[in-house]
Amino acid sequence: MKTKILFPFLILALAISCSESDPQPVEKPACRVLIQTDPNQELRFTYSSDGRVASRLSFDWDSERYQRYTYQYSDGLLKMIISSSQQDSTDLPASGEENWFTLNAQQNPTLVEYVFGSIRETYQRFVYDGDKPQYMVINIGSSGNIFYRDSLVVTGWEGDNVKTIDRYEFNNITRGFDKLLTYTFTYSEGLNPYYKIIQTNEIDYYLVGYFSKNHSTGYISRYPNGEVEDQRSNSATYNQDNFPLFIDSSTETTEFVTSFTYQCGLK
Repeated sequence: MKTKILFPFLILALAISCSESDPQPVEKPACRVLIQTDPNQELRFTYSSDGRVASRLSFDWDSERYQRYTYQYSDGLLKMIISSSQQDSTDLPASGEENWFTLNAQQNPTLVEYVFGSIRETYQRFVYDGDKPQYMVINIGSSGNIFYRDSLVVTGWEGDNVKTIDRYEFNNITRGFDKLLTYTFTYSEGLNPYYKIIQTNEIDYYLVGYFSKNHSTGYISRYPNGEVEDQRSNSATYNQDNFPLFIDSSTETTEFVTSFTYQCGLK
């Protein structure tokens, strides 16, 4: 086994710019993650015969609550049907909540929406250059009212990985975006188990966790004046296929280790 520095899954992205061509096949990795366990929760994944995720089941250690996302694909749209319970993981009642992902020909999300009854809110919109995201706008809106939160712009790539991201905040006075932070990421040769896997509509996931093929060894964020806002790094132990078995992101005051179980030999 090899031990390297690693950063787990931070920031995100989705986009607009759909193609009219036929959907492209899902790229099959050498391993696919079945179970992820960390101090907050346990995640379990199932897959369909074409290699796409079929379901994601989470169990929160503190609340002792199960939540399942059931994936339904049709005509360029992925619907996540959400169900939850504190009783059992086998027969969870539907919550009425859904996450909708509009997909382009590369099967990358271009629009993310939250749907609950008559409520339909937009969370993210993404713009691509080919298969690579250029930027995303994060917003919350329903009934025609849009409340902008911020925007993420990819300003640099390192191979198949997002290298730099600029984060902007919408200014309600000027009606424009003010630059808040620049994130710079580094990567190891270890592989990202969640590459091109859609999980949730959370805005802190996609740009690095979804679009980067390798695991990040860390990041540093700076204000526009160059002052450091935050800096982090992690260590990881990998299996023979170079996927992380354990990620240690502990600090001096907090222990946080994430473990993974895989199904390998897929190629």
